[in-house]
Amino acid sequence: VALIPYNTTLFTIWDVLLVAVIFLLGLAVYLVRSNDPAAVIFHLASTTLAAALAGTKTVYALGAPWVGYTCSALFFLSYSVIPVLFVHFTFVFPSVRWPRYRAMVVILYAAAAALAGLSAFLYLDAARQHSLELFRFCGLGEMIQNGFIFLLMLYSVANFVRSSTTAASDSERKKLRWILWGISLGPA
Repeated sequence: VALIPYNTTLFTIWDVLLVAVIFLLGLAVYLVRSNDPAAVIFHLASTTLAAALAGTKTVYALGAPWVGYTCSALFFLSYSVIPVLFVHFTFVFPSVRWPRYRAMVVILYAAAAALAGLSAFLYLDAARQHSLELFRFCGLGEMIQNGFIFLLMLYSVANFVRSSTTAASDSERKKLRWILWGISLGPA
């Protein structure tokens, strides 16, 4: 069987550049405003997004099984936590507007960890057994995980829209509009 590369060299270069820009942007925001809770969460979200873009679930075959399985599980965790970090960010940027947001955020982080654990288990079990049936079942877990991500991203946008309509100043509204444009155009 002749194998062909999954990604082209140009795709790999663009991917590396995108990962670097996302990571460095988050790092710069953190370095400039390390005492701001929103900057810390933005940095974590950027780092997690960069890790998910750079990683892959297929890294389970890397080196010793415990290394590859751990890296693969970390990919699933980063993939699941990204939308929760963005929801968390919407609660604290440009200022804390929701007095009881912490309980909701804890529940969302726990749900993300549970989904990541389930997805990692299903995928790694299918990979270990080389079972096409288990890989098909794994697809169900990925659909649930993608639905979770989609709903949380919609909630994040709605949360920002609500914050922009209730913002106390024009400065806050402008900040929120920049973020809304970024969230809307970035994934597109």
